[in-house]
Formats: sequence, C-alpha cells, structure tokens
Amino acid sequence: MFKTVSALLCHMGSFALSKKPMVMKIMIILLTTIFLQVAASPYAQKINISMKGALLEDVFKELRKKSGISFLYDSDQLSKARPVNISMRGATLNEVLDACFKDQPLTYIIENNTVIVRPLPAGRRSYEPAEAGIVTGERSLQGAALSGYMQPMKDVVITGKVTDAKGEAMNGVSVQIKNGNTAVATNTSGIYTIRVRDNNAVLIFSSVGFADQEVAVDGRTQINIVMQEQQFSLTEVVVNGYTSQKRADVTAAITTVSGKELLKAPVTNVTQALAGNVPGLVVQQGQGRPGFNTAALYIRGRVSSNANALIIVDGVERTTFGDIDPNEIESINILKDAASTALYGLKGANGVFVITTKKGKEGTPKVTFSNNVGILSPTSRPDILPAYESAMLYSEGQDNVGAARSFTNEELQLFKDKTGDPLLYPDVIWYEVLTRKRWTQNQQNLTVSGGTRKVKYFTSFGHQFEDGNFKKFETPLKFATTPSYKRYNFRARLSFELTNTTTFEANLSGRNEHRYSPAGMSQYNDPAGVVGNGIEGLIGRALKIASWGLPYFPEYTNSNDPQVQALDNTYNHIVNMPLLGVNTANPYAYLTWGGYAFTDNNVGESVFTLNQKLDFVTKGLSVKAQFGYDASFNTGKIQRGSIGYFNLDRTTKQLSPYSTSYNDYLGNPEYTRTGYTKTNVQLFINYARSFGEHNISANVIGQRELQAALDAAGPFANQGVVSQATYNYGGRYFLTGSATYNGSENYAKGYRYGFFPSLSVGYNLANEKFMRKYYWINLLKVRASIGRVGIPSPGTGRFYYQDRFGAGTSMPFGIPTSKFDAPTYTQTQYGNPYVSFEVSLKRNIGLDLSFFNGKLAVTADVFDDKRSDILISRNNTSFATYGATVPNTNYGVNYNRGYELSVTYQNREHQVSYSVTANMSFARNERRVIDEAPGTLPNLKQTGAPIGTYYGYHVLGFFQDQAEIDKSPVNNITSVKSIPGDFKFADLNGDGQITSLDRMRIGNPNIPEYNAGLNMQVGYKGFQLSALVNAVTNVSSDLIFYGGGLNQYYAPMLGRWTKTNVNPTWPAMRPGLDPNPNENVNDFFLQDASYIKLRNIQLAYSFPKRIIDRLRLTGLTILVSGQNLLTWTNFYGVDPENNIVGGTYNYNMTVIPTTKIINFGLNLSF
Repeated sequence: MFKTVSALLCHMGSFALSKKPMVMKIMIILLTTIFLQVAASPYAQKINISMKGALLEDVFKELRKKSGISFLYDSDQLSKARPVNISMRGATLNEVLDACFKDQPLTYIIENNTVIVRPLPAGRRSYEPAEAGIVTGERSLQGAALSGYMQPMKDVVITGKVTDAKGEAMNGVSVQIKNGNTAVATNTSGIYTIRVRDNNAVLIFSSVGFADQEVAVDGRTQINIVMQEQQFSLTEVVVNGYTSQKRADVTAAITTVSGKELLKAPVTNVTQALAGNVPGLVVQQGQGRPGFNTAALYIRGRVSSNANALIIVDGVERTTFGDIDPNEIESINILKDAASTALYGLKGANGVFVITTKKGKEGTPKVTFSNNVGILSPTSRPDILPAYESAMLYSEGQDNVGAARSFTNEELQLFKDKTGDPLLYPDVIWYEVLTRKRWTQNQQNLTVSGGTRKVKYFTSFGHQFEDGNFKKFETPLKFATTPSYKRYNFRARLSFELTNTTTFEANLSGRNEHRYSPAGMSQYNDPAGVVGNGIEGLIGRALKIASWGLPYFPEYTNSNDPQVQALDNTYNHIVNMPLLGVNTANPYAYLTWGGYAFTDNNVGESVFTLNQKLDFVTKGLSVKAQFGYDASFNTGKIQRGSIGYFNLDRTTKQLSPYSTSYNDYLGNPEYTRTGYTKTNVQLFINYARSFGEHNISANVIGQRELQAALDAAGPFANQGVVSQATYNYGGRYFLTGSATYNGSENYAKGYRYGFFPSLSVGYNLANEKFMRKYYWINLLKVRASIGRVGIPSPGTGRFYYQDRFGAGTSMPFGIPTSKFDAPTYTQTQYGNPYVSFEVSLKRNIGLDLSFFNGKLAVTADVFDDKRSDILISRNNTSFATYGATVPNTNYGVNYNRGYELSVTYQNREHQVSYSVTANMSFARNERRVIDEAPGTLPNLKQTGAPIGTYYGYHVLGFFQDQAEIDKSPVNNITSVKSIPGDFKFADLNGDGQITSLDRMRIGNPNIPEYNAGLNMQVGYKGFQLSALVNAVTNVSSDLIFYGGGLNQYYAPMLGRWTKTNVNPTWPAMRPGLDPNPNENVNDFFLQDASYIKLRNIQLAYSFPKRIIDRLRLTGLTILVSGQNLLTWTNFYGVDPENNIVGGTYNYNMTVIPTTKIINFGLNLSF
C-alpha cells in the first residue's frame, strides 16, 4: 500500500517540478469540467427510510437527519395527523413526502430548503401529490434564516437584532425557546423572527465562541442582544493541521489562541503576542532590532539542542509565521503531546504551531480598516557612569594593582567640575549619543469579506513600518543612519461551491519585506574582542567605550555648512585613547560613514484545495486534494564607505591622519541572492459518520514535499503517509489512534523513514446519565496519550552520511629548476551511513473541566518526554591515526518532564462582562546519556544537567587582605595575581590551585523552567479593558558588563569592594585592559533573570449604534494599548529577556534591546 502511494506521490512531485505547463493544462481542464457540470437538485438525492406506526413529527426528524432539510409546522395541526407506515429505498425527497402525506389532512410546499406544512384547503379531506410544490424564488420566511425544527406559534411574534460587542451584526446565531422545539437563526444582517405562545417564555441565544444568553420575553415584541465572547467553548473547533474536532471531543493536549487575542498586542511580529497566553509555551524575544525581532518559542521547554517547533499554515509547512499580518489570522493552535504531533512524524517532536487564516462568510460585503501608530522606547537603558565616576573607578583600579595613574587628582577634579577642555577631558556616554529614547511604528490593514452560498471571499491588504533606535544623522554619503523594517502583506482566500458535493478553494498570499540598516562595523575586525559586527557591533562599542575615552561634539553634526562638516569629519572621528595608549573604532564615524545594507525578501505562497463528497458511495466518505506552491527570493545589498580617522596629540591638541582619506562616494555595491521554491502535494481520504451514539471518523493522507534552494545541489524532499481514526460513544468514551510513516532524503537508504504511532483515550463523565442531576457540570473529561514522534538531528547539514572532499593546499612537483604547484584534495567529512533522526516517546495525562455553562473552565496536564538517538560526539573511539575525528552518532538520551494548569472564569452581570484566565507551567529537562570522557570530574559532569546549564566558578567571598590570599589556593585562571577585593573561588578538586577543572554547575538554565500568565478582561457597554501579565523564573543570564575591555563603568560598580566597604556588591576595581580573573563566569556575576512583565494592556471604546448609523458605518472603535510597559526584575542588565540570540550566549553585549510600545488605534467597518 505504502509503496504504491509513495510511488504515486514521487511521480507527482517530480512531475510538478519538471512539467509545470502540463500540470496547469490538466488543472485548467479539470476545473473547466467541474464548472460545466450541472448542479443536481438537492431534492433529487436518494433516501432510504423504513418506519412503522410512526408519528409524522418523528418522520420529519428522520428526514432531516438524512437530507438536511428543515421543517416548519404547527404542533396542533400535526396532532391531527395519522401514524405513518413507510418503507422506501432510493426514493427522492418528494416521493417520500408524498407517501407520508397520503391520506393526511395536511399538505406541504418546499421553500428555501424548508418544508412548510399547512392544512388542506377548505373542502378537501385528504392530501393529493399535485398539491405540493417547490418554491424556488428568493423569498424569506419572515426575514429569518431557519435552523432545526420550527413551530410557528400563533400568539406572539418576537423580532430583533443580534450584534457582537463591537456592534457588528452576527449571522447564524441560534435563537430557541427554552424547553421547546422551536429554533431559528439570525440572517446575514443579524435579524431574527420567532413565534412564542407564552409572554413569559425564555429565549436562548447561542453561537460558537460566544457565551449563551437567556432572556425572558416579558411581553416584549422586540429584543436586541449583544453577544459576549467566550474564552472557553466546548463547541469551539480545534484544528490540528490535517483534521478538526470540537473542543469537547479532543483527547490531545492542544491550546488555542484566537486571532482577536493576538490583535491586542501592538507588535510587528506575531510571535511576541503569544507571550503569557499559552500554558507550556516559553516566549523569549532575544532583541529589538526592526525586522529581526522574532521571538524564540519553546513548547514545553527543550529536550535537545534542536528545539524548533514545526509551523503549519493552512495545512502547509512554513518556516515562520511571525511575518503574517495578525489581521489575517483566525486562530493559532499549539499542539503539544504525541496524540496531536505524531501526525507530523519525523518533524513533530518539538511541538507544532497550526495557524489558520480567515475565510469569507456568507453575507453582504464587509469592509474593515484599522490604523495603529505606536511610540517605541527601550524596555530599559543601561545605567552608565559619567566621566568623573568612571575615571575615579579606573584610577582606583590602577592603584589596586600598583600601576601608574592615568589621571592626576587635578584632572579628576576637572571631570567632576566639568570644567576641562572637552577635547582632552570628554564626558561622553556613547550609548546616549547614538541611540534615541523613542521612535515610532505604524500599521494599517484593509480587509474585504463576504459572499454567497456559492462563492465566499476574504481579502486582506496590510502595511507596517518600524523605525529603529539609532539617531538620524545627516551623512555626506546620503544614507539613513537608523535601521528600519517595512512590510507589505496580501492575502486572498476564495472558496467556491461548484456543486452540492464539490468545493474548491484558492488561498493566495504574498509579502514584501525590506530590512534596512547602516553597515555599521561590518568592515571592522575588533581587536578589543567586542562580539558582533554591523549594527550590533555599534551597540557593543557604545556599551564598552569609557565615557572619558573619546571626544564628541554634537554641535558639529547635522550641518550643511562645509566648514562645520569638516570639523565633524575630523574632531568627531578621533580613534585614539591616549590615556590608555590604544586605538578603538569610533562608533559615530562608523555610523555616519560606514555605508548601508539592506535585504529585500519577496515571498509568494499558495494553496489550492479541492473537496469532493462521496456520499453516493457511502455516507460520510469524502476525498480532498491539496496542492501548495511557495516561492521566496531574497536580495541583499551592501555599500561601504571610506572612513577617515584621526589621532589626537594631547599636548598640542593637533590631529593627525590615522587611516584612509575620505571619499565622497560609496564603494561598489556587493549583492547576495538566495531563494527557494517549494511544492507540497497532499491527498486525503476522509470518512466520518454516526450510528446512533457511535461516532467514528478516519483519515488517510499521502504527502510529498520538495523544496529546491537556489544555492543547493539538489532539492530537499520528504514524503509519507498519515492515518488517523477516532471513535466516541455518546460523547462519553473517546479513542483516537494515528500512525505516520514518513522520511527525508537527507539520510542514507535504510535510515530515511520512520514509523510514528500514537494512541489517546478520553472519558467525559459529565455526559453519563447519572450526572444529569449535576446540571452545572458541563465537562468532566480525563484523557491520556502516548506516542512516538521524530525530529531531524541538528548540526548534520546535508547528506551527513556521505564522505566529502575539498580543496587542500597546493604541493610542488618537478625538479628545482622546473617545478610547478599542483592542487590537492583532502577529506573534509567522514560520513556516518547510520545517521538518522531523533525520536521522542511522549506521554501525557490531562483533565478538562467546565462548569456553569462555561463560566468556569479548568485544564490540567502532566507530561514527560524521553528523547533518544540524539546526535552527539562519542568519546570512546577515535580516528587519531588518520588525523580526523569520529563523526557524530545517534547515541544521546535526554529526558523532559513537567505540568501545565489553566483556569478561566468568565461572567456577565447586567451590563458588565468580565473574564480572568490564569495559567502556569513547569518543564525541566536533563541530559541522561552523553558519553562523557572517562575520568570527568563530578563537578564538571553534564550527565543529569539541563540543556543550557552554565558552568563556572563558585565564589566563596572576597579576599580581604594579602595574608588571606597567601593562605588560599593560587588562582591560575589568568596570568595575573590576586589582589584584595578579588573573588575567592572554591578549589573543588583540592589540588591547591584554581583552574578550569574547578568549574561547576551554577545558577539555572538559560531558558525559564517556570512560566505563568494572567489574562484579565472587563467590558462595560462600549468599553473594553484587557491586560496580560507574564512571569518567568528559574532562569539565569550573565551580566551585560564586566568593566573590562575599553573601560566602561556602570552604576552597580559603585558598590565595589574597598577596605571600608564591608558589604560589597562588586569586586575590587582593576584597570580594564588587564587580565581580570573576576570576569570568568561565576555564580556571583551569573544573575537571576526572573521577571514579571506587563505584556500588554488595552483600553478600547466601541461607539454605539446610533452614532455609527449616522456615520453610515457598521462599527467604529478607538483604542490605546501598550506592550512591555512595566518590568519587575532584580536583573542588573538591560533586559532579562535578552538572554539568547541565535542559541548562543552573548552576554547581552551586542543586543538592540527589546522595546515597550504605546499604541493608538482606530478600527472601523462598513
């Protein structure tokens, strides 16, 4: 079976790549044929029915189940009907109805897919078939769409309009009489009409995703309702990428975030909006650079160094979702356990994000427009000391090591009094010189949606611009000096009902991204060891240069006067620090003369889906074909300037050229081009059917994906078969099983494919008959799952199983008088033919509770994950004889465990609605098998330690005097001797010296183990206030500064050790360029990076209907919101969240900090 499907998919994949014109022809012929088909009448479907002595009302119920048609009748009239005896197979609806109404005192007509029952005309005693008919016009019944069974009553007609909190009409809201059979639904204008017999009747209004409302009629004939969103709904549809289920039927661990929730966060990258909203999800924004601020996302922590979750957008794998316009997103489902992720086989072990974009809905065209303008600023700014305090600490450090002072007491006084010549005694905080305190962003979006029963559409156009944190200087070379990011988004999602059983959907999207940045220090090799280049290098330089190091004259900047420009290009380009005897890059010179760089990324994505119901084969059977095609092309450009530098003679105050003279033009542009095309083909066979209380479904999916990169030797490919079956009995007992068999071309034959099964069960006690008396319990479900899921091994590159060769050094051949150099080749990779993917065994036990019609909801999960076959370097074998290392092998084992809890309470009291959702989670991993070298000291062993653990020195205290130093183990970490006030490190191995062998596990990992969120909302009339708080703990981060390198000093250093300071908060000062043993990673400098953040807060006001009607609008909302406005932390650095960039430690040195945002918005619809 699999070989046949695989062969078919392989043929389709290669055919799609090499025969695109033929594919288009076939698609055109297929679509043309479908469009030319004549839609069969809904009343022509064949019906099998057999009932004996049945009430006519019971027959109507059975016909509704079989045909989907609605009935409108008066119960009093039906009470006069005779019992029905009927047995028919393959009959049409009219034939069945004629048989039912034979000899009855009633007749019928069919209008708008509704059977209307009425008495026989006067003078007639029995029904004749000729009396019935079908009304095909567009007339509606009392202006209302009909749903379910309807009993038009004689006494009171109730009408009204149903809207949401924003005043927009709601289509399809169910309106029913409590304890009765009558139900109607609102039309596209939100209007309903219903008949009641009793003026004291109660109407129930319900809709998916909204709280039910019960309203007493109390003699009224018009009742308008405002529906309130519900945070937890049992009828909410949960999508896992391949299939969908009602929330009440799900046995997997899945959390859903609605698109409306995402829009509350005024961010330019959707990933940031998830922080605090999802239990078990750690969101860590590493930096705030425009266009590079995608957050790292960890679902239930990390189990290996490859922690990237799979991303599925509208059924197709994508590399990111942060750059989707949030106005396009309907929901994001986060899949966590094996029951939900095993469907994705060798890619699902780290969890899956399933993003579903919005679709069109039946109704008149709806246009929405939103405009948001935000003011940005860094979450915090480093507390850098001015020149006097910095010079004082530097001088103190020179005294401590017995070095000659760079500053006399008189010069220190000049710094203190600020009376010195600014050329010789500058007081410049370079971070403040280069960066702004605030800047802006703006976002606009326009959507148009609507449709008919046959054709529905949703289109979205989005634009956003985010400025950067660097100041805007006028440059002679005419380029911008601040980074920026601009993006345009487009999406069109069109669905067509070709026939009653055939639908086709086209989902087209595209985006253009422009990332701009000054080139910064991209051409500079930093001798002082500041990590990073480009714009990040400027940040690092600004945080390192002492405030007394280089002069700066702001009065020379941004001038059009040539004489002033000449001063700017000389006195603001000084690079020597004569007090230190070293040169350093001048960050202002690099910013204004270094040139610029940008990348343009153009992405087009498409998904075409064809659905065909096969009820004529067997009821509930359908097939689906899905074809996706993506293309991405990225162009990069950099142009560098020629920068002139100058040295300052402190005696003469004269400047002398240090480097290249200026050019008034940029250098030759350098271009880079990357890109890829990707095709994705999926074929579905679906079956879903109910037999009484037995509900079953099954799906089989064949999938193949090919991705061809412009710079790759061959396409990336993966293919496989996915199967899933579900069963539930009466909504009480649930069983779900899945099996996935898929593989990748990146491994050798025999190791490419894996089998990934899963099984989950559930039991909903609330639906048992004996629980009916506990009417306030809506859901009490226990669930459990177990399964096997894979993930590609990181660090293998392409074809790790192959040997590779590369050019080596040339070798001379021939005789001395006639020799030549011949090229040689050397083996650069020893392949491992047995390499394969990592495998996770995931287990999960969960509990779902809902009480008081959804007012209170609780979800709890306990989980563990054993990751095996992790690719690691072995220590017990070697190719030393051959001068090479053994290739990594699938040998390592890690283990992860934790729990999650989410509690929601929501209610409405008169005109006040409110909800509170609290969630918290814990995840801790440990490395169980890593094949450590024999003889590894216990304090250095990594077995049992979490991923991302810090290893450093344990600080016992501070040396108080030389006598204590002499009695202690010798510090051999660096070549310098210890001084009073230095750290006193523990000699863990007892060898009488401090070396790298004395390091140990310190602090917590660099990813939080505890994560919590608190989401609060309250509404009153047109006002809506919401706030989201996020907290993390059990996480550590190293400091942003040590006071070394180029001698910048920070406020915490004022608490340094001195002979008179008995409670120091910092070691004794040392001159910055000296080797400093205190700067090695240790548990004193390793900071607790726990924090509590006010992630977002929003106040919105939706104008009442009387105002928007005057403006000829359907909705108008104004809002003000904030992101990251407050942070509570004991962390010394700029932002504890700036912990990791690209998965490596960066000590927060070269990071553009994250931002806080104050946003003003306007939303309108018409």
